Amino acid sequence: MYHLDNDSGVSTFALAPVKSTQRLWFTEGGHGNAISYPGADWFNMVQAELFSILDDAGIQPDKGRLNQISLAIRKLSEGKVEDFSQQLKQADGYKYIGRCKSVAELRTIRPTENGQRILVDAYYEGSTAGGGEFVADLQDLITPDDGGTCFVVPNNGGRWKRLFSSSLQDTDFGVIGGVADDTTNLNAFLDALRTYKVKGYFTSRHYKTSAALNIAGVDIEGVLAGYKNKHGTRITGNGNHNIFEQMGGELQHITYSLKNFALSGGIVGLKMTYAVNAVVENVFIDNVERAFLLGDSQFVGPIWCSLKNCRGEGRISGLEIDGNKWANANMFETCFFKGDEFAGSITAKGGIGAVSNHFVNTEFAGKGVGVKLGKNKSTAFDNCYFESEGPSLLIEDSTADLALNNATFGSLTENNKTGKTSFIHHSLGTCNMSISSGYIYLAGNNQNNLAFIESDKPESLVVNMATPVKREIYTATGFKLFKNPDLPNKNSRVHYTSGYVCEFSSQNKNAELGNGDLTAYYNLNNSRCAVGLNLKIGSSTTKGTGQWQFRLPFQASGIGKYYLGQAIAIKADGSKLMTGVARIVGGSNQVVAYFNNVNPADATRPFEWTEGDRLDISIEYEI
Repeated sequence: MYHLDNDSGVSTFALAPVKSTQRLWFTEGGHGNAISYPGADWFNMVQAELFSILDDAGIQPDKGRLNQISLAIRKLSEGKVEDFSQQLKQADGYKYIGRCKSVAELRTIRPTENGQRILVDAYYEGSTAGGGEFVADLQDLITPDDGGTCFVVPNNGGRWKRLFSSSLQDTDFGVIGGVADDTTNLNAFLDALRTYKVKGYFTSRHYKTSAALNIAGVDIEGVLAGYKNKHGTRITGNGNHNIFEQMGGELQHITYSLKNFALSGGIVGLKMTYAVNAVVENVFIDNVERAFLLGDSQFVGPIWCSLKNCRGEGRISGLEIDGNKWANANMFETCFFKGDEFAGSITAKGGIGAVSNHFVNTEFAGKGVGVKLGKNKSTAFDNCYFESEGPSLLIEDSTADLALNNATFGSLTENNKTGKTSFIHHSLGTCNMSISSGYIYLAGNNQNNLAFIESDKPESLVVNMATPVKREIYTATGFKLFKNPDLPNKNSRVHYTSGYVCEFSSQNKNAELGNGDLTAYYNLNNSRCAVGLNLKIGSSTTKGTGQWQFRLPFQASGIGKYYLGQAIAIKADGSKLMTGVARIVGGSNQVVAYFNNVNPADATRPFEWTEGDRLDISIEYEI
């Protein structure tokens, strides 16, 4: 390679001005085009380009050598491949091909240009999860390092930002699982989900925590595997904190979705405050004080939230619904709640109370109360199973339009920790309830002398029972539909037929049935009660002195009013059959049989009673 070497050359090189910005090509003419000529300026530029190659390679032009350009190119590339190979072998060699082994290494790499991309193998070197593609943002000097989606470049020289679309994984934030405390990393993960408004996925691991995880405003899903999800996503606390907690009630964070988690080892398993349209599905909680705490008296309670296929077992409670002014229209489907004090509670402070909470195919169990009802309206239980040792329902404040449809009642014991022996116990406040169908199961020796409904304020309880509750009673005895003699009251609407234990006595309280037989039944149709009594005198029956009296299932209404029915006395040998009148005085809970108009049945009337003689009474009255 050599320069122009004849007498026509000059020693200076002047660039010719640009005549056209359009790229032009040589032509031999024709078709109206003149023949192209390059001109000295063009040859000078080509010559200058060639000399630049030699200069970069440090080669002096030699007129006798015709391969200098080739030699220069070879020299310029000498060692480059070897140097690159050596650079790749270095600890951070991955960066030379846009790749690094871990997040820790990524934090040490300073990008050379905005938009530069790099692949990270995994969050921790040697692992397989948490890696991904990152892009350099050299203009962002503000966004904090969140441990998963954004990492600060050394000396605050920009940011490495994770590329993702609609979801993030917990391992993207260095969550380990097993014996490590993952609280910080998990909360960083949840913070990012709120920030970017994307869904978060948990792997099938066991996570340890030492503080509550803030689930406000997130959509997270674990892995569902095994009974109570013991082989899926499991999160365990240290016993001194809540596990999942909605922290704050900002409007942008009151809706969230939680699916497929097993939670244990905390104070509260899931604590909501003001939540709207929150979805909780396949969440299983145990080994906590309170399993599900939905709202409290300091906040407006949950509204339109849904729990499906959930299980909550707590040392105090399984489910608590509460709120300041309301906790409304929440749905519970195919759930199980258990607590040593009570399985569930529903109330709201102030306002009109908790309204329209609905339970379907849900079970309540435990050593205490099934469900405590505070101030609430239109609470419905459809096809639910009450399996608590204490009352199935304990009504503690005003309760309007309580509905029990096809519910099953069992497990109530006469010596339970609450001291209350009725499946439904009304203790305070006005209450009206409707009961349709259902089933009562009594099979234990510790289930004697129980009742279906009892009230401490019978005048404030209205019962509407359109379809009777069926009963299956084995070894238990002494069951009553209503514990109170003044229930149901005149405002109730009950259709029910049942046997009952009728007490036989005399005016002077010295009559005793002995080995005689007394069967009694009643048919209740709203406030109208029809009673049938059949007394058979036994060999050891003591007739007593004074008129005979038979206890009614419910107290008669109408002070000063009389109800009349029929009485029949029959000698065992058929020698005598006497008809008379059965009479109830309004306000009384006794029925008396009269013969010959004015003579009440007693030891000698209407004849001398002996073994095998019978007295039958039938009468209707208003309760």
